[in-house]
Amino acid sequence: MFYFKSTLFLLVSLFTTTFAFGQYESVIFDYQNAYFNNGQPVQAESNLMFTGPISKKIERVEVSVFKAKGNTKKPIYSNAWKRSYGNSQELFNLPFNYKLKGDASYDFAVDYFRELSKEEKAELKQSVYEAVDNYLSQSFSINGRKVTMLNSVDAVMSDINSIVRESFYYYRNESEVVFPGFSDIVKKGLKSLVGRKLSNQEAANLGDNTDHSGRVALRASLFDKRMDELKNVAHNEIDQVINTRLLIRSDNRMVLDYPTEHTRNDIAINVGYGATYFNGDLKNLDYGRGTYLGLSFPLGNSALGGRFWSNSSISAGAFLNNFKDKNDNTVTGPIFGRPYYVAYGYRMFRFLRLNAGATFLQTDASNNGVGNINTNTLQIRPFIGLSAELRFWLGLGDSKR
Repeated sequence: MFYFKSTLFLLVSLFTTTFAFGQYESVIFDYQNAYFNNGQPVQAESNLMFTGPISKKIERVEVSVFKAKGNTKKPIYSNAWKRSYGNSQELFNLPFNYKLKGDASYDFAVDYFRELSKEEKAELKQSVYEAVDNYLSQSFSINGRKVTMLNSVDAVMSDINSIVRESFYYYRNESEVVFPGFSDIVKKGLKSLVGRKLSNQEAANLGDNTDHSGRVALRASLFDKRMDELKNVAHNEIDQVINTRLLIRSDNRMVLDYPTEHTRNDIAINVGYGATYFNGDLKNLDYGRGTYLGLSFPLGNSALGGRFWSNSSISAGAFLNNFKDKNDNTVTGPIFGRPYYVAYGYRMFRFLRLNAGATFLQTDASNNGVGNINTNTLQIRPFIGLSAELRFWLGLGDSKR
């Protein structure tokens, strides 16, 4: 269904698109081969501009992205291009304001929509009418003078709403109207039929009711009349969607497990100065201080997450020297022989990070009263520090971050 008028036209159009949307990375979709950018990975951590050739009959293009090998009914992100009035170009340009993760894979769906013909719209209308009518007719039974609904009113409302929504699954309209569900008028119409007995007087108004069989027939006729009224109300509400300018999905192209580009991996080294509280109050404070060295692990990516999370990190490291408490005891750390810490860090400026957390300490105290035997006490104490963060690039990937 797709064709090129000329290679020159496509190149010029793509150049124009790139110039007009410089803040976006251009992603060219090849329909024939079902890949992007001539088989290269899709750009990561950037706003994207999907583009590709289409025929003049295509009025709408939707691009959706899903988790790789995941549930293709729930896209992570989706956007639509709509042909504007007077636009006859055979090319779509669709901004995609969702940044993909680097070194990942995604499933993509590209859907193409064209306008329905009058005949197709009439067939759709008749099909939806019949589906709803048949369900409503099968939801009731008449036993003597009493009408019984086989399911609850809420269940019937839910089912007929689902019938209509599923009927429109492959359709769109220019005004973005979606079926909101049947109104309370339909719900009241259902309730008015449930459990209601058909009186002899109502039946008599329709004709002769001199014998039993005649009354039964007339009661059934009265019920059918009420049911037809209910169906007409439902039809009118369905028409609110069908009478718009409807488009049908005429083609679909899936691109499965497609990779994104490689992004660089950084290691963030913190060199700072901090203090650890031992005990005491403000008048008699006992603490240790010194230079520390550690690593920080960001909680968010600056290209993908918000400012708070991209500036936040979990840090871990060790002080370069041991401490002395007010009793001149050596305060060190378990295992490594140096005090070490774990902290939450927040980047306040471009490379300065404030850290607050806990320090793991071990006090070597000499007990002179018992033969100079050393006793080691493991402690966890509050820690605060200010550090400079130095980032080093690991690997040969894209330097974008």
